[in-house]
Amino acid sequence: MDTANKNKRPQGYVLAPALFSLLLSPTLQADDEELSRDWQVTPRLTLSETFTDNIKLEPDGDADLVTEVSPGVNVSKQGGRSRVELDYQLQGLLFADTSSSNDINHKLFGAGQFELKPDWFYLDTLATYTQRNVSQSGRLSLDTVTGAGDLDDVGTLRISPYLAHDFGGQVEVLARYTHDEIRYESGASDSSADGVDLNLASGRFWRTLSWSVNHYRNRISRDSAPNASFESTQADLAYRLTDTFRLLARAGNEDNDYPSSRKVENGSYVAGGALWRPTRFYGMEALYGEEYKTATLMLNPTRRTDIEVTYYDRDVGTILGAAWNARIRHRGPGLTLGATYNEDTTTVQQLELEVEPGLRNIDTDEFFPGFDTSGLTPGRYEIALGTVPSLTDEIIERKRASGTASYDTGRSTFSGRIFSERRLFLTSQTTERVNGGDATWRWAYDGTTDFILRGGLINTLRASGTQDDRLWFAQWSVEHDFTPRTRGSLELRRTEQESDRAANEYEENRITARVRMEF
Repeated sequence: MDTANKNKRPQGYVLAPALFSLLLSPTLQADDEELSRDWQVTPRLTLSETFTDNIKLEPDGDADLVTEVSPGVNVSKQGGRSRVELDYQLQGLLFADTSSSNDINHKLFGAGQFELKPDWFYLDTLATYTQRNVSQSGRLSLDTVTGAGDLDDVGTLRISPYLAHDFGGQVEVLARYTHDEIRYESGASDSSADGVDLNLASGRFWRTLSWSVNHYRNRISRDSAPNASFESTQADLAYRLTDTFRLLARAGNEDNDYPSSRKVENGSYVAGGALWRPTRFYGMEALYGEEYKTATLMLNPTRRTDIEVTYYDRDVGTILGAAWNARIRHRGPGLTLGATYNEDTTTVQQLELEVEPGLRNIDTDEFFPGFDTSGLTPGRYEIALGTVPSLTDEIIERKRASGTASYDTGRSTFSGRIFSERRLFLTSQTTERVNGGDATWRWAYDGTTDFILRGGLINTLRASGTQDDRLWFAQWSVEHDFTPRTRGSLELRRTEQESDRAANEYEENRITARVRMEF
């Protein structure tokens, strides 16, 4: 790996101690007995040896032996009026033949949720610090052990206090303020963002007439790129004629400002329509106005299945013309399915804090969740491809479809995902299309040994198909518990990237032996 800039850590480097302070301070008011009862601290040490026949992922690469020494700690607190999940790992890499590439990486994933005053005031915090590919148009790395040196440190921090209260069944209020900090080693502009989300809605005593008002504002300040702001206000009114039929009215305003080579359309809209829900199995909603049209179909074929598809046609806002949103969810015995489709306008900096920030836990085969995390599982993390574009300061209009599936039979577990995303960069008007997916099958041979098969593929088309890159990998591993706190594994993996550009092509075969100890 190219380490020319590794001594330069981004300003986000300070996020780790900052998060520790944020996560711990609201709970340090508890007495010592409560702290010892609620907190769990699990130190660990991971040692591994990796032999690879292509250490820099080059068309004709050299072999090397890599030693990894990674101490880490997982800190968690569940219960009471707070919930904290934090996982930190220091990854030390020693290269046998290319010692000049020896490196240290920091990996941090943490979230805290605090109930400051029951039924009134709350606080959420989130921070991450990790590495990922700077560009999706070069040789891509699945992890930090091998690579072409095209990796960037990324640090994020989010602080979000909010008020949530039901005023006697008359008015329900949710008022949230969010401050974000995103820092890069290089590749994209550091940024700060301040957001306000205000929701007022009629309470349970409003039976015939119900209403809601939502105001959203997010202003993004970037150090070396133009700033951007997104602001929208929407009010809804519903009058119940019968138990199955309601008249609807909607009014709103869009006020957005961001760099784009085409005109940003701001303004107000008004629409009217109706909601029809004859049974719990299906329902329809439609509104029509000169600048705003929408129709939604809601299906619940079973109590475990939820489907919602929405069509929009808007003359104001960030997405103009015809657009779709869709969501499908199913939870059955052992089987979970999900699929989404959405169209939005965003930035790379905003995507760093989304539900899929581009990382997955190898040990659990789960993507690290975003702000509303339900908990972190300590483990090894790799770079998930295709979730975040190349580091750029352009505003991105994207259309993304994704699906996930998991099936658990007890001894055997299958999980997988597929996705397809189209991106339009609004300043250069260049396009990028990414399709891919991965799947994992885990078989529990007995209570101490697991066999795992994994595979994945990603295909990226850029600039209307002038560059076509295809990367795939296949992996087999066996894991064994030597003791309740010591786990070893042996892993074989092949990775191959094909491209229209000869410099982007490579093949890599590797074998890794690893032992992980918890204390």
